[in-house]
Amino acid sequence: MTNTTSITYREKLLIYLKDYIDCKEGVFFPKEVTQKGIANGLDMSRTHVSRVVQGLVDEGLLKEHLANVKDSERKLKTYTLTVKGIRAAEGLISHLEDTKINVVKDGENRVLSITDIKDESNGKIGLLKAIDLMESSKGILDLDALGPEDPIKMLEEGPEVESLYGRGQLLGKIDDWFRSEVPTMVLFGGRGAGTSSIARRFLDSVKDRHLLWVRTKDRYREDIMGRLKDFIENIDCCEDGDLLELLREQRALVVFDDYHNVKDDLVDMMSGLVDRLRNDDNLKIIVTAREGTPVYERFYHMEHIDKGKINELKIDTLGEEEAEKILGGPLDPEALKRIMLMTKGSPLLLNLLKEEDIEGMNEACPLTKGQIYLLMYLKDQKAEG
Repeated sequence: MTNTTSITYREKLLIYLKDYIDCKEGVFFPKEVTQKGIANGLDMSRTHVSRVVQGLVDEGLLKEHLANVKDSERKLKTYTLTVKGIRAAEGLISHLEDTKINVVKDGENRVLSITDIKDESNGKIGLLKAIDLMESSKGILDLDALGPEDPIKMLEEGPEVESLYGRGQLLGKIDDWFRSEVPTMVLFGGRGAGTSSIARRFLDSVKDRHLLWVRTKDRYREDIMGRLKDFIENIDCCEDGDLLELLREQRALVVFDDYHNVKDDLVDMMSGLVDRLRNDDNLKIIVTAREGTPVYERFYHMEHIDKGKINELKIDTLGEEEAEKILGGPLDPEALKRIMLMTKGSPLLLNLLKEEDIEGMNEACPLTKGQIYLLMYLKDQKAEG
């Protein structure tokens, strides 16, 4: 049996671009063949994509264009396969489509080729998706547990995250939880530590689940239950019945954000929810919370952690290296030390400082106006040389 997990990003990129061989210069190119589009399509970082495409261009397998792109106001770099690249992609596809994979279908263990899997899934699982699923599985592809083809994403209540520095290890820990049998993850940290941004960035990596973001601050249970019902209705499944069971059936991932100073009826709702979750639950829940949440607001106890129903992950503030990246460093060492002392490495404050958002900094921290103007001065002190 061929090991699909040995497929390189170089090979994946060739296969990916095979679907776009009809792109021609002089017309609008689809955004999927830009560096950002390739990164989204293959779940790669933009930096990684840049390195891989440059290597393929140097090998004569790709051609780089500066082209008009749909929904873009300016020309962007785009990439298409050369004749040599098309031959290479076709050779890979021909080899991989006959690859045999252990699968579970209708409760039975079977061995199918990727071509057979495409047929069994009514075309929902193509070559690249089969490879991705195998890479994230434990060697057996469970076709019975696959998520929706076009998942619903109600994320408008979440933050917009443009950049996230120094959080790769934390995102890896969240991903480990996501692949485990523990149903709930609680991310907690001080004000401005970035728990919400980290949770939102993690959702970008989740491709096969219905996703819901629920802001909890200053909301009553009835309002939040209404949002959960709207979510179920948007999934277009039967909205009658127990909400938890419906979310479980749909393999949803729900984020309850900013759990701090919440209403009493919400504490009761969350406690009841956690008590009913199972260790092998199809429903996954992330809660972002403030460090030092009062006892009367806590919706879980040590026994829930001991029983494997909840994982906790503390989100610390940023270090000097990450702060410099946000502020466009390198900065003068003494200026950087004073910035870290005054902001305590808060991602929120550092980003507000970067944007020179005086009003936002006033609202976010107890600093005086004089201290804020000092911070703005310090961030402009660049390192010599």
